[in-house]
Amino acid sequence: MRHHIQKITGKIHIRSVAGLCALADGITTKFALSTGAGIESNWLAPTSITGIMLATAIKLAFTQYAGELLGIRRAYFALTLCIAIWGAAAANNLFIVLNAPPISSLLASLGVVLLTAHFFIPNTTLQKMMQKSNSASEKMDARSR
Repeated sequence: MRHHIQKITGKIHIRSVAGLCALADGITTKFALSTGAGIESNWLAPTSITGIMLATAIKLAFTQYAGELLGIRRAYFALTLCIAIWGAAAANNLFIVLNAPPISSLLASLGVVLLTAHFFIPNTTLQKMMQKSNSASEKMDARSR
């Protein structure tokens, strides 16, 4: 199974996935607002079609130029975060349009975040994060003794 996942992730271009998530977020947001299924809870987010199109265009521009703006290493993690946030927002909007129970949209958003972490965050990074948290908890245990 791990071999198949490595094969898939080797062919995925992270900028393309982030751009698709930005588009999905914009389209599902407009669809949810136009059908009256939901209201925009983020007061910073636009609710007009012009505002949503402008925000989506800015997101797409960021996904295409993140490497030049932030540098390759930071851009990789910024785009991974964009995929998680915009993908989760698109999944949430879709379940709101379908009038599903609130727990299902929450679980779908969590699933998108977990899949993003699984496919785009290298195992070495996760291992380093786990080692840091384990060493920090060991230090706290040692202090309390």
